[in-house]
Formats: sequence, C-alpha cells, structure tokens
Amino acid sequence: MPNICKSDIASAHKYLENFCKECETLYSLDLISPNMHLHLHLQATIHNFGTVYGYWLFSFEQYNSILKNIKINRKTGFELMYTSQFIENISFKKITKHQQKTASTITPYSQFSFSLANFFTATLDISISIKGNEPLPPTAFPLAKKPLSLMPMPECNCLVDYYQVAYNNGMISSCKNGMPSLSFVNERTEILKSINILGQVYKGYNVNGRGFYIQALFEENHTNAYYSYVEEIHYIFVYSFTPTNSPTAPSNHNHEHIFAFVRWFKTISDMRRQPKGIEIYYANFYKLDF
Repeated sequence: MPNICKSDIASAHKYLENFCKECETLYSLDLISPNMHLHLHLQATIHNFGTVYGYWLFSFEQYNSILKNIKINRKTGFELMYTSQFIENISFKKITKHQQKTASTITPYSQFSFSLANFFTATLDISISIKGNEPLPPTAFPLAKKPLSLMPMPECNCLVDYYQVAYNNGMISSCKNGMPSLSFVNERTEILKSINILGQVYKGYNVNGRGFYIQALFEENHTNAYYSYVEEIHYIFVYSFTPTNSPTAPSNHNHEHIFAFVRWFKTISDMRRQPKGIEIYYANFYKLDF
C-alpha cells in the first residue's frame, strides 16, 4: 500500500491551492468545477481517515459505463434486465471457452506447446530468430480473422525479404517475379481485427487513422549496442507459408504465420529530455524497407 508523510500532504495541498488560484486567473469561471474545490479538502480528509487508496470509489466508478450501456428500452424492470444480460454474458463466456478448447484440437498451433518462459526469453534475446509461426498464448485464440484480402506489392516484397533471411533461402520469391523455386509468396492474406497477447490487445489502424504503438529492441551489428525504436502497427495479418528445401525449416513446420505490418518512426537527434526518460521522434516514418 503506498504511503505518504505529513510534509508530502502539506506540499501537495500547497500545489493544489496554487492550481485552483491560477485556474481562476487564467481561465473563465466556466472551467472551475466542484472537484477543484474538493481538492482543498484532501489534506484534512487524509489526516482524518488516512491515505485515499483505502476509501476512494474509483474502482467502482468503472462499472458506471456498464450500467449506462444496459438496454432497457426505456421501460421499467432495470434489475431484471440487468440480471438477464449478466446471465447471458456468463453463458457466452462458458460457450467461448468450450469452443476454444474444441478449436485447440484442430488449430495448426495445437502440435506446438506454448511456453511462457520461452515466450519472454524470445522478447529479450535478440539472437533468437523469430519466424512468426511460434506458439502463441491461449489468449490469442480464436483468431478474429477478416475475409481474405490482397496485400499491396511493396509490403508483399518486404515479406519476401523477411522469409529469405528467416529461412536462409535466397530463392524464396514473389509469385509475380518468375517463381524460380517452389517457395514463393503471393499477396493473399487474412487481416486480424485484433489479437490478445497475455491480456494486452493489439490492433491496427482504427477509425481515427492511427494504429497501436509498440517498441522493439535491436542490436547493432558492429558494436553490439542495443537500440530501441518506436513503431506504429498498421495491421496484423495471418499468412500461410511452407518453405521447400530450407536448412532452417523443421520437419514439423507450422505453416501459419502471424505478423504485424509496422512503420518505424524516424529518430531525432534532440536528446534534451532523455535524462527525464522522454524520447522524441519525428511524426513521419522511415522508408518502407525490410
């Protein structure tokens, strides 16, 4: 449980008092809210009842949105309708879990057991080669796939380059580039609406034109120095691929790969805020290239 001392309380009260005064000076009275007045009572409240974590109601307020979204058709009987929907939701979760267990017997990932330790090790050890068909945690299933679609050729070419490196096979090519071997990549893919990785949901572009932001760690080839880069997820997709005569493809190769197509934000030389743990990037991306 977090704790504070009396000097912290007095200091916080002083800052809140100055905040309220400056708000009244800088902005119109319409901005002033009852909560700002209540800020000035926090000092006495903490002295009388202890730290606010023991009695604040924020953990309960999150349920207000659930209550507001209950469809009652402007009729009476809210309690009955809420209970009915709650029972439906519980039943739906039971059915979903049953379907996941059933689906796990036929999914391509079923022959590969998921290891949480190996999963975290792969995120930290840059020397581990990631091919995209590694076992995913159970939270990722069932996959929320959209109808089959065509990948733009520039992005498809990035996928070809990736497979050539991942499987150490320079003969892997695009289906539109002559197909010199049986290992070729076409542009047909399945976009995922989202994917749940250990409780964190990742999505691509939303209605506002922005995707989720993630950070990746890279090792520089010559100096072995580690660098982190920030990227934006444009979309997450599933692609089926099986290499032929590849030295790095095992006999029990899982053909279904899951990738995120991302764009990397350009780094900036401004390091003034780095001591405070703040990194600054340009608002545009690096050139599309694997």
